[in-house]
Amino acid sequence: MEHSFQGQQNSAAYLIRDPLTGAYSRGLLESRLIEETARSGREKIPLTLCVFTLDRFQTLRAQWGPRRVDQILRELTSLVQKKMRSSDVLFRSGAEEFVLMLPSTSKKNAIQVCERLLERVAVHPFAGEPVLFQSISVGLASYPEDSGRVSELMQVARKRNAWASEQGRNRFVTEDLRDVPLVHFDHLTHPIEREDHLEAFQAFLDMLEIKQKGLFTLAGQPDSGRSFFLNYLAQTARAQNYAVLMLTPSESLQAIPHGVLQQAKWDHPLPVHEGPRSVVAALQQGCQGKMGLIITIDEGTLLDPTTCRTLQQILDGLSLPVALMMSCGIKTLLSPFQVPLETRVSLTPLSREGMKAWLTEVLNWEAPFQLQDWCYRQSDGYPGRAKKTLGLLMSQGVLRPLHSGWELASGWETRLDQWQNQ
Repeated sequence: MEHSFQGQQNSAAYLIRDPLTGAYSRGLLESRLIEETARSGREKIPLTLCVFTLDRFQTLRAQWGPRRVDQILRELTSLVQKKMRSSDVLFRSGAEEFVLMLPSTSKKNAIQVCERLLERVAVHPFAGEPVLFQSISVGLASYPEDSGRVSELMQVARKRNAWASEQGRNRFVTEDLRDVPLVHFDHLTHPIEREDHLEAFQAFLDMLEIKQKGLFTLAGQPDSGRSFFLNYLAQTARAQNYAVLMLTPSESLQAIPHGVLQQAKWDHPLPVHEGPRSVVAALQQGCQGKMGLIITIDEGTLLDPTTCRTLQQILDGLSLPVALMMSCGIKTLLSPFQVPLETRVSLTPLSREGMKAWLTEVLNWEAPFQLQDWCYRQSDGYPGRAKKTLGLLMSQGVLRPLHSGWELASGWETRLDQWQNQ
C-alpha cells in the first residue's frame, strides 16, 4: 500500500507516529523543538538538528515505484533508530525528509554522528529485487550557535541539507556555504609526479586496440592516491571515446551476489539478476559508437568470486576492446583474470617538491615553508595522509578557510612543533 505523505499532512498531521516508518510525526516536531530549545537555554547546553533526505527520491519513485520506495524509507528509519541514543528523537517531516534531534549535543559531536550515519546508509543493501544501495544528504544546525530562534534553526538546517544535495549528495553540510568556502582536499586537476604512469596507461590503451582484452593494475599504499588516479585514468579513457563502467567493491558487498555490479556507475542499472549474458548484451548496446569499454575497480582485492567470474564472462563476451583497470595494495600479486595484455604500475610517495605542488594545488594557496615541511613529514609523502593532516589543522582551528585563500592562527608554528614532538 502506498503511503502519501502529502495526504497525511491534512488528515493526520498530529499523529504521534508516522504510519509508514514509525518515526515521530511532523505534527510533534515543532512543539518538541520548542521544548528542547527552552531546556537548552535554561541549562546552557547545546542542541543540534540533523535534517536529512533520501537522495534521488523522485528518480527512485519513477524507476522502482512507490511501494519499493516505501520499503526503503522503512529500512532507512530502522537503520537510524538502531544507532540513536535514548535521548535522540527522529521525526519524519516530509516525503523524503527526516529530522534527527540530538539534545545535549554540540555541532562537533553531531558531525561524528553524521559521519557514522552516512557510512552506515551508504553500505547498507536495501532489501528487494534487485538489492539497491542508497545515500542521504544531511544539513546540521545547532542551538544557539546557528540561531536562537526555533523557526530559523529549522530553516538553517534545511538550507544546509539542500546544499549537501546540490554539492553531490551523500554528504553533510555544517556551515553556510555562502559564508565559508567548501573545502575539497582531494579535488586535484591533475596528478602530481605521475607522468611515467600516464605514459604507461597510454601505451596500454594503444596495445588494447590490438590485443582486445587487458588488465591494468594500479598498485599502491592505501593513502597513495589510488582512487584519485584511477578516476583520472578513467577520464583519460573517456576523452579517447571509451565507455567507462565504475565498480567500487567493499567488504559489505562481498556477501551479496553481484552486489558490486548492482551498485555500478552506468547509464542504466545492469540486469545482473537476468544473468551474465544479459549484462554482456546491455554493455554491448551501451558501448555502441565507442572505442571500447574500460571497467574500473577501486580496490580489486575486495571483489567476490561471483563478480570475478562475471567480469571474466564480460571480457570474453564483448566483441570490442575491453579492459579491467584495478587498484590494489602493493603486495597483491596474482590476478584471477585471464587476458592477453597486462600492465602493472606502482604509486610511490611524493617527493618534498611533489608534496609542495600537491598542497598548492588542493589549497589554491602557497603555504609557508614550515607548514609544507611539517605536512610532508607527517604524511611521508602520501596524499591521503596529507589530506588527514590538513583536516586535523582545520579541526583544531590552526588552518582557517577564507573567501579567497587561507589563514593560520596566531602561534601556529608552536602548535606544529608540539604535535611533531608528541
